[in-house]
Amino acid sequence: MGIFSAPKASQVFTPGDLPLKRTNVYVSRAESEEKLRRGLDRNWCPIVHGDYGVGKTTMVRRYFRAEERPGLFATHFLRAPKRGRIVYFASADGLTMQKVFESILDHLQYRVDVERTTTRGSESAIGFADSSVTLSAYRSNSKTGTSRLVVTAPTDESVLRIINRAKLTVIIDELHRASDSFRADLVPFIKASRVSAPRSNLVLIGTASDALTLVASDPGIDRFVTDTPVSTMSGGEARSLVDSGFHKLGITVPEDIILRAIQSAAGAPSTLQALCLDMADKAISEGRRAVAPADLTYAVKHFIQDRHGRMTRKYIEAIETQGDKRYRKRILHAIASLEGDYATMEDIRASVSAQLNEDVQPGAISGPLRDLKKPEYGSILQDVNRDSGARIQNVTSFTDPMMKSYVRFMDTITSTNLVHEDEVREAMASRR
Repeated sequence: MGIFSAPKASQVFTPGDLPLKRTNVYVSRAESEEKLRRGLDRNWCPIVHGDYGVGKTTMVRRYFRAEERPGLFATHFLRAPKRGRIVYFASADGLTMQKVFESILDHLQYRVDVERTTTRGSESAIGFADSSVTLSAYRSNSKTGTSRLVVTAPTDESVLRIINRAKLTVIIDELHRASDSFRADLVPFIKASRVSAPRSNLVLIGTASDALTLVASDPGIDRFVTDTPVSTMSGGEARSLVDSGFHKLGITVPEDIILRAIQSAAGAPSTLQALCLDMADKAISEGRRAVAPADLTYAVKHFIQDRHGRMTRKYIEAIETQGDKRYRKRILHAIASLEGDYATMEDIRASVSAQLNEDVQPGAISGPLRDLKKPEYGSILQDVNRDSGARIQNVTSFTDPMMKSYVRFMDTITSTNLVHEDEVREAMASRR
């Protein structure tokens, strides 16, 4: 690419990648970034949360982009070669503290062995709360021979010293997918790392309920964690993203298309970037330096049919119903419109009443609400349980946090007639 030539659209709008390059468009989330900085400066563990697609991971990884550059740092046993200082876990799904420690030690170039110890008739008590795994880490040194480190608990001081010396940043994403056993081990690790490894950073990314769950399991952790919410984009932030990106590409966009694209994205940066990328690609492929109305329609259809076909199919199947009330659809839109992760029966009833402009009684929506929690309707919604396992009466949430953002998107594109719901239904039927 010549020094004065425009970048490719995929080098500017990056809905699936982190904006860490000069050409990538990124809108600073000043308030959330300041809360993240303040929490880290005070040696807290930030729990970054918000709706799907609002840019939580992007913000955190971008904040630490300088940390990811190779550099020299010391470990407990010897000086390490040039390595990055971030250990990033893309999801807490299936994660255990053993895997966390193993990845950390491997990142610092230890050889890690896993030893399973059992006794006849029962598992040995060695290891973490619900495990019989002991990690043994080795580091070779020509002067001292081989050093051996055994990790047996999430508060192991030897590992914490290594993490502290390396000034390591550990980021765990999708905390809402964590198992109960991992959460149980994570709590003492948070407390121990903030006390014994103050030169390191620990950042958790998930939903608003994750902080509440951790604190509920151990109230003493409250002084070690801090809420760091990331809200949906404001209109100004969204406008800045669109203007900056198309300016880099040398493409003009009519005002009405900008406004409709921003409205369609419903405050999600990843959705807006995906729409902008497809609009830009369509215009460039046809030799135009200006976006046309048809480009936005193309981008929306591509988003719902190809990028998120699975989500679209699940949504359409869930809202299919008889009658003019369409309660299942209205319930989904009611919960998606709320701030926070949970919706009470009264929240849903009030929203559905507003949608229909009539007073809807709880009995009218209780059946459709139960249906949305059944497998035949995709189990889109779920009951919310207490830490004890008991169900909290009349409290509901989306099973997959991504669906909340997606329902908002479907609401905006169909309510503005950008794409009719029947078109979506027909398109998905033709792909079966």
